[in-house]
Amino acid sequence: MKRKIRFIINPHSGIRRKSRIPVLIEKIFSADSFDIDIQFTEFPGHATELSKQAVDEGFDTVVAVGGDGSINETARELIDTNVKLGIVPHGSGNGLARYLNIPLNPKKALELIKNDMNFKIDCGTCNNQFFFSNFGVGFDVQVAKQFGRHKIRGFLSYSWAVIYQFYFKYKPIEIIITEADKRKRLQLFLMTVFNTNQYGFNIGLAPNAKAYDGNFDVAVVKPFHKFKLLFYGLAILLKKTNWVKDLHIKKEQNLVILNLKKEKMLYQIDGEVNETKDNLIIGIKKQALNVIGSERFLKKNTEVTHEKEKENYHLHG
Repeated sequence: MKRKIRFIINPHSGIRRKSRIPVLIEKIFSADSFDIDIQFTEFPGHATELSKQAVDEGFDTVVAVGGDGSINETARELIDTNVKLGIVPHGSGNGLARYLNIPLNPKKALELIKNDMNFKIDCGTCNNQFFFSNFGVGFDVQVAKQFGRHKIRGFLSYSWAVIYQFYFKYKPIEIIITEADKRKRLQLFLMTVFNTNQYGFNIGLAPNAKAYDGNFDVAVVKPFHKFKLLFYGLAILLKKTNWVKDLHIKKEQNLVILNLKKEKMLYQIDGEVNETKDNLIIGIKKQALNVIGSERFLKKNTEVTHEKEKENYHLHG
């Protein structure tokens, strides 16, 4: 029986041209074994519409070709279904793809999808939205806004956004959260809820976060003096987050950020900036998304079982 796969390509994401992607798809996925459908997004939210349509029409795999924003739009309609998410990373940071050890080379990523080694991961919820890599308030939101303004998207422009916001623009924020039925008032530089271990570019504050353990890694950074930025930045690049003394990480499954004044509050979901006047209710859906990943990821995360093992696969927390 042919596998039925829809490819959803965002022609505007990232920094690389995508004109050769359809040619690669047709070369790798033969018409004898695969029923292939290729769609290009035309407006924000279009990937979500195309993904929902694919589920309704009986596709067994939907592939997002783009960055974390495109992946988020595509994946949200696949939650709690048997339809698998494939990823061909073509964004800037490519956080989820890097976490899953999916090659940035399109041909190699397509070969992974053809191989169909799939397993389930957790998904984060924020009110009526979903996230797959991270959610955040504070500094990372302002960096995401600044980064989004750059016409050239890459690690250098991301680094410039960090430096510019830190030294010239950003001021720490105060939030009120509830966890375990206790209310806390926090002065903070940032708070990021990690489902995976990074923002993108292999940069993150919670290197031990796992997207299949049923928990978030909540990273809180307290305000710190400006002379520490270069040292902390180096520590994060080296994945020595224990050197960052103003960073605190704890495991959580739910969290509420209160907006008692009902003022506009900014937050980011998988790098996309949003705003609300409501409270932010953060939760987790365990093993809710079926993804196609890499053998390298499975070797590093041996507790994950997958469909290729010919058993009733699941993830162990």
